[in-house]
Amino acid sequence: MRSKASVLLLAMVAGIAMMACARMVPPVTPGTGGEPAPTEPAPTEPAPIEPTPTPTPTPTPQDDQKSWTISKAHFRDDGVNILSQTSNRSEPYVWDRITGDDVRVSIGGNKLPFKSTRYQPVFESDFSGAEWTVTPKFDAGAVVLVLTAPDQTYSLGEVASVTITDGGSGYTSVPTVTFAAAPSGGTTATGTAVASGSVDEVTITTAGSGYTSVPTVTFAAAPSGGTTATGTAVGPGSVDEVTITTGGTYPSWYHPTVTFSAPPSGGTTATGTVVRDSIGVTSVTITDGGSGYMSAPTVTFSFSGSPLTRARGTATLHTGVTSVTITDGGSGYTSAPTVTFAAAPSGGTTAVGTAVMQYSVGSVTITDGGNGYTSAPTVTFAAAPSGGTTATGTALLRFRRRGNDQYRNLYWARQTLYGKQLLVQVVGK
Repeated sequence: MRSKASVLLLAMVAGIAMMACARMVPPVTPGTGGEPAPTEPAPTEPAPIEPTPTPTPTPTPQDDQKSWTISKAHFRDDGVNILSQTSNRSEPYVWDRITGDDVRVSIGGNKLPFKSTRYQPVFESDFSGAEWTVTPKFDAGAVVLVLTAPDQTYSLGEVASVTITDGGSGYTSVPTVTFAAAPSGGTTATGTAVASGSVDEVTITTAGSGYTSVPTVTFAAAPSGGTTATGTAVGPGSVDEVTITTGGTYPSWYHPTVTFSAPPSGGTTATGTVVRDSIGVTSVTITDGGSGYMSAPTVTFSFSGSPLTRARGTATLHTGVTSVTITDGGSGYTSAPTVTFAAAPSGGTTAVGTAVMQYSVGSVTITDGGNGYTSAPTVTFAAAPSGGTTATGTALLRFRRRGNDQYRNLYWARQTLYGKQLLVQVVGK
């Protein structure tokens, strides 16, 4: 027999079990005969889907070469080329996916002599003067070919200077300079002689009047390095009047004469007649004032004898400048200096004159060197006046590089390369 304790324990276990079962039984829905309501199944995670493997594509076989027909349209003429910013280069010819180690190019059947592989990609060819640039794009495996039209640079001789071998003499104005014509296609040089002169004479344009002595002559200063001319005026002193200081006394029947002392060599002696009253002389009428007097001449009246007295008088000299004696022509003048005479006394007029130059050529200023000369052109100076000698000189050339005209280059590229085949080969795969 079981003990009470065991029975009690079993009863407790059975009660717990019944309570658990009661919780698991769903409630009865009214009107259904007491059947339990169906329950929803618990959700489950979907199984992972494995991706379908993609087969590796077979690489397209690479051609060994590629060619283009060079077109005029490949050369830009708007000056905005993407590679060079000039219009004398072609637009790029591109070949993608290059795998070889070396690239060879020919144009019109002429192989371009590459000097490097694509790892040193810049080179030039001698074919028709064309320049090429190969620029591999290593990240894309591409070769880019750009045709650059040749530099149209050329050496042209131009006159740089003239060496004076003989400056000549006797020029009264700066002589013209003429260069021999440049060869066909060139331009002829031009230049201007730079002459240094000295004063040869002074042409008197206004003699002036009223001078009582020879005026001083002043020349404008010579340029730096030169010397200033000097000279002395030569005045045609002429007797203007005679002032009677003593009328003298003469018999009524005697009419005295008047004489003037002679002027320096080259001048003419003044003459006059006496005007007298019943006793003596009152004035002298000048019939010829003479010329060339450097100072007032002496005046002499004739005399009839004692106990009568001789008339006396003083000549008043009217002086005008006739010439200037050049004592030093100076040097270094590039134009005739001004000539200034000292002012005439009150009531007179001041002399005016112009310097007459004698030039010799010191140098030639090149105003346009010209171009296209292959040898020094001859240089010709205008002939010197009679009595002078003509200057001579020798032209000196210098050579400059000119050109690289992008439009000329563009024209060359279009006309020369149009229609030719551009062939690229890849080797060393």
